[in-house]
Amino acid sequence: MLDIVTLGEPMIQLNAVTPGPLRHVEYFERHVAGAEANVAVAAVRMGLRAGLISRLGDDEFGKCVAMTLRGEGVDVSQIRVDKHGFTGVYFIQRGFPVPGRSKVFYYRKGSPASMLGPADVDQDYIASSKLLYLTGITPALSGSCLAACTKAADLSRSAGLKIAFDMNIRPNLWLDQDPRKALLPFLHKADIIFTDISDTQMLMGEGNTAKAVQKLMVGGASIVVMKGEQKKRCWPTQGRRSSGKGPSKCPLSTRWGLGTLSGCLRVRVSERMEGSGVPCRGERCRVAGRHDQRGPREYPDRIGDNGFPEGPSQRR
Repeated sequence: MLDIVTLGEPMIQLNAVTPGPLRHVEYFERHVAGAEANVAVAAVRMGLRAGLISRLGDDEFGKCVAMTLRGEGVDVSQIRVDKHGFTGVYFIQRGFPVPGRSKVFYYRKGSPASMLGPADVDQDYIASSKLLYLTGITPALSGSCLAACTKAADLSRSAGLKIAFDMNIRPNLWLDQDPRKALLPFLHKADIIFTDISDTQMLMGEGNTAKAVQKLMVGGASIVVMKGEQKKRCWPTQGRRSSGKGPSKCPLSTRWGLGTLSGCLRVRVSERMEGSGVPCRGERCRVAGRHDQRGPREYPDRIGDNGFPEGPSQRR
C-alpha cells in the first residue's frame, strides 16, 4: 500500500558551477531532479510510501536516476527502461543573460519519459495508493503523456483517491500549444491545487491572489496553496469557506522550488485529510526537500543483470 503515486519524468540536472554563458563553463554539478521525483523523495523522507510511474533510457544517466530514487526508498517498480532511448538532461546556466537569474536548457525531446502513455498507467497500482500527485509539466511533453495523466486522474477518481495537482507551468514546454486546453480539466478534478499567481494568470486570467484562490475552491478544490510573489512563502488555505483572516503563511523557504513545497505539504495532507489546518514544520520540510544532493552519497542498491537496481523493468 502506497501513500502517494506520481507520474512524470525524472532527469539529470547539470548545474553550472560558475556563472556566465554555458560556452565558457568547464565544470558542472550533476544531480537527479524532476518535480515529481522531488515530491516522491520528500514524501519518503517524511515517513510516507511513494511510487513513481515513468520511463528511463538504458544508459548511465538512467541507471543513476533509478539507483538514486531506489536508494531514497521510492518505489520504482513502475519505471520502465527503454533499451533504445536516452534519459532526459537539462543544464542550468547561472547569472546570464540576467545577473542573479538562472536559465534552463532542456535536452529531453524524444526521451522515453516523453513517450509515456496510458498503457504505462496500471489500474491496480493507482488503486493501491491514497493520493495521486500530478503536475502541469508532464502533460506538456506529448499527447501521450497528457493521455497518461488523464487516465491516472480518472482511475484515481474511480478508486476514491485524493488528487493533488501542481500547475507548475513551464512556458518553454508549451511553445506550440495552449496550456489552458490541456490543464484546465485537471483543476476540476483536483482536491488539492498548488500554484502561483503567474500560473493562475496564464490559465484563468486571474492575477489577484485572493480571487484566484476563491475561483479554484469554487471549482472543487478543498485545499489551495499559493506561492507568494515577494517573500516566496507558501500560503495554504483549507476548507470551502474562508476563515476571514486571509491566507496563513507557512515559513518554508522555496529555495528548492514549488515541487518541494508540494511534496512537504502533501505529506501533511496525506497524513491527515481532514482537519482545520495543514501544519508544515519548516526545518523538517527543508531537510526532506533537499533532493538534489550536493556531493557524493552512497545508495545501497542491488544491481540487476541490466545494470539497473532491482525494480525497473526492461522495455524492449
